[in-house]
Amino acid sequence: NKNFYGINSGNYGFLMNKFSPKDIIKNLSKANMVSISPLEMIVKNKNNQIKKSLAINEVSILRQSRQAASLSIKYGSKQIIKKLVSDGVLVSTPAGSTAYNLSVHGPILSLNSKKLSIAPISPFRPRRWKGKIVNDKLKIVITNLNPSKRPISAVADNFLEFVGQDMLVIHNAPFDVGFLNAELENCRKPLIQNIRVTDTLLLARKKFPGAQASLDALCRRFQIDNSHRDLHGALIDADLLAGVFVELQGGKQPGLALQEEVVDTSDSGKNDAGGNDNLSGFELSDRPIRPARQFAPNAEELAAHHALLDKMRDPIWRQPSSLSEKDRD
Repeated sequence: NKNFYGINSGNYGFLMNKFSPKDIIKNLSKANMVSISPLEMIVKNKNNQIKKSLAINEVSILRQSRQAASLSIKYGSKQIIKKLVSDGVLVSTPAGSTAYNLSVHGPILSLNSKKLSIAPISPFRPRRWKGKIVNDKLKIVITNLNPSKRPISAVADNFLEFVGQDMLVIHNAPFDVGFLNAELENCRKPLIQNIRVTDTLLLARKKFPGAQASLDALCRRFQIDNSHRDLHGALIDADLLAGVFVELQGGKQPGLALQEEVVDTSDSGKNDAGGNDNLSGFELSDRPIRPARQFAPNAEELAAHHALLDKMRDPIWRQPSSLSEKDRD
């Protein structure tokens, strides 16, 4: 078991503690412990093979043909719905109730509610069935009523299947990868290795040292429209970060056709009146090279910096940290 204190910086999410720099210690002391238990999914396929998996967020039952799935759902000994015709059904934990469950209009569950949400995905019949909230103590049984003509798939937290072996592009990667690996470790699943992660925050700081490197700041720098980003949201941020990542890699090609280079070879190999070679239309000049800008502070700047710190009460620049004195300066 691992304890963590979640901080919400957006709209919805199970990390619902509001962040306050002034009251963080007091809020931590007042926090209540809540245990999160994963769902265990047990599936029997058409060959009567049994497969098991764990899910922190949800178990998804999804149709695998052009026809809608035909399902029956039981909770313990009680029949919840005899026949549901839909694109699928979602069984969600409180931790996952603000994710995929919310997008299919399922209810948001409190972390300590001890409840599960059963939500239909695009229900066709009965069309007005909104799902059900049940206790998390009893077994939920979902049966495919027509497996030959209406096959389905069952997925527990389809994150790993979604990302596969692709590179993960993340802004401030250590924060997100830390949470992901903690959940994967609890579910006894392979962890995400750093070698497959690209951190756009590090790329931005390396390319623009000393400049702001937040997602909003990078959108402004690359003229990427983020006017619709009123609040932090996964889908919006992923779309914006994709554009930022392309620009950090050198920018995208404006069109499908490459511009043809017009080369004037009439004076190739000859010197012009000024003595400069004119090769393939490019004029070479003897302009002096500008020396590289030095970002490191000099001795006078460091002295002024420390003189200013002496006037402050407990400045953060002198608080113990993992950075060396040289890095802090």
